[in-house]
Amino acid sequence: MRWSLYSWEWHNFDQESTEAETDEFDQYNFDAEKRDVVTREFWAGSLATGHRYAIGFVKSENHSMLNSFLGNVKHNGKSLTIPESGAWVVSFDLADGENSHEHVELDPRALRHLVDGVASAVYDHYNVSKAGLYFWIAAREELVSIYDKALGLVPERTPRLKSLPLTENLNQLGEHRRGYAIITKYY
Repeated sequence: MRWSLYSWEWHNFDQESTEAETDEFDQYNFDAEKRDVVTREFWAGSLATGHRYAIGFVKSENHSMLNSFLGNVKHNGKSLTIPESGAWVVSFDLADGENSHEHVELDPRALRHLVDGVASAVYDHYNVSKAGLYFWIAAREELVSIYDKALGLVPERTPRLKSLPLTENLNQLGEHRRGYAIITKYY
């Protein structure tokens, strides 16, 4: 019998605030100022060949970061901005942090666990925070098609995921066409 391990706990986010020295030459660096950071770790794949992943949510109050990730995006005829309800940058990778967003080969079941883990974390974070905006950049070009499918932005069959109600999903934004945004009903 082959077992798959998939762990995910309701609202099991770790929250911290970080402070670092300001670097005037790197205004888009997450370490440049104190920020709220919320993380969750989860397992994707079998016990023998799976991996532990971490998804992080970094609160953004900086319009320049939003613009650097997404460019000058319009929503309902106006420039996309940081809403009063909050905006969060989303990032995920292997939990050990030594992968640097490099490709990890996953079998179809492990890939499904990974997508479910990310979708569940975003769903839970949204239900707790009532954030108006989530945004991120695909770390590599080949992730663009995966994100497009996960967000239901391509005509192919999309996976059934926990989804946020009443959202507008934007894709292929910014200078390199790898920026993404989820605009929620709280925007």
